[in-house]
Amino acid sequence: MKSIRARLGGVVYLGLFIAAVFLNAPAVHAASPEQTSASDLAWLKRISWGANAADYQQLQKLGRSAYLAQQLKPAEWHPGGPLGAVVGQLNLAKPSCDAFIQSRELLRSTSNKIDNPNERVKATRVLSKDSYEIYQDGAFRSVLYAVYSPNQLQEMMTWFWFNHFNVYQGTAALRASVACYEHEAIRPHALGKFRDLLEATLRHPAMLWYLNNDKNAVKRINENYARELVELHTLSVDAGYTQQDVQELAKILTGAGVNIRPAEPGKSFPSGYIRDGLFEFNPARHDFSNKQFLGRTIQGRGYDEIREVLDILSTHPATATFISKKLANYFVSDSPSDKLVGDMANVFLKTDGDIPAVLNFLFSTEEFNQSLGKKLRNPYQYWVGLLRLLPPDVAINQRAAVMKPLENMGQAMFGMTTPDGYSLMSAAWQGSGQLAARFDAAKLVGQQYSRLLMSPRDVAKSGVEINLNNHYYQNVLQPTLNPATLQVLAKAKNQRQWNSLLLSAPEMMYR
Repeated sequence: MKSIRARLGGVVYLGLFIAAVFLNAPAVHAASPEQTSASDLAWLKRISWGANAADYQQLQKLGRSAYLAQQLKPAEWHPGGPLGAVVGQLNLAKPSCDAFIQSRELLRSTSNKIDNPNERVKATRVLSKDSYEIYQDGAFRSVLYAVYSPNQLQEMMTWFWFNHFNVYQGTAALRASVACYEHEAIRPHALGKFRDLLEATLRHPAMLWYLNNDKNAVKRINENYARELVELHTLSVDAGYTQQDVQELAKILTGAGVNIRPAEPGKSFPSGYIRDGLFEFNPARHDFSNKQFLGRTIQGRGYDEIREVLDILSTHPATATFISKKLANYFVSDSPSDKLVGDMANVFLKTDGDIPAVLNFLFSTEEFNQSLGKKLRNPYQYWVGLLRLLPPDVAINQRAAVMKPLENMGQAMFGMTTPDGYSLMSAAWQGSGQLAARFDAAKLVGQQYSRLLMSPRDVAKSGVEINLNNHYYQNVLQPTLNPATLQVLAKAKNQRQWNSLLLSAPEMMYR
């Protein structure tokens, strides 16, 4: 196995980078008040996946207030041009997730009836491959959106909320639906009301399958979703609820499940029955007894019980505090002050969980400003930040090359097996193995750019390279780099090595 030093082309600077990255050294100069460009760059890096020339120019044109207003209330965006062509060729669920899952179930039931065991195995493998391809292309789409969308804050919050309401693609059914879960339940509500987001996740098949609420029925209670709903999604584990509250909530959630059979127009259903896509609330599976939840009596009446408890949970002070602290962990530091979290929670409660209002307040605080440039990027933030420095007029299109570094760094898309999601703490992403994987990622972008654009057999004859020592670097990035980093860059033997050194710099590891 090659040493880290060899991976970076023989330049002796490992000690410098370990000191800067893992001894909590700030990655950028602390900007004085007159250093507007450095301050703006640090601010932009924190509220986006990574600053690039286009976004920096837009910030300079609009100013922070107007730029942030656009980010908090983004215009609808659809990929066009070269990126639109790449996304259009992805093997996503078509014509819709619901239709694909229904057709997949029809094929599965048909394949189960095949007498020949070899043919039955072949049919099953085809189904598994189709689901896997949809999952992989859905994950690739997420990265492409993060890299190219002008609505950077929306994409950052899409990742945050998916991680908060995490679903793992561990089964064939979930592989076929997890990307749709992100695109349909998370992204549209990422900058909306928390209450709407909470219900959107509850009603999505991916969540119901993942936490087994499709199996939760009267006299056959399954507590999995109820427990995570209070522990991970809303109140938090330390909020003082009891095991009886979890049991009562599980009863309230009975009947909320998935129906993958095609809808039957004209068929009569019992009062209170709900069918929305694949989501189904079936009164025949619901426990209609009265329940005691968090000291309140919930009258047994069907789906309205679920609406009532979502109202309770989304407006509870413990939820406001829990969500505010996670947002502060994401955007400020591993240890935000109690005052900051409390002030954010007050905004959350006063605005009925309005996510943009909470973020707008957070970004206005001195604690946020003082933290700029000091928070270690997690693998996804680091990787997407590198990709955002690439030429925007040529869309990256090689799925395997783009997605593999995330796996190597331990943060594969839709890859966290447990419902608590990936850690938001910097300490979780420190260590020599993590650093080595990041150096490999930097080398891929800086020295093997063509692998992101074309198939492996075409790479050798392509001759496609990039030069990151461009106008944006010289006029925006270079003035913010530490002297030690500039000394390392000056030792580069060629442009490709220079690219990798820049992308491996401590300043690139932080935001």
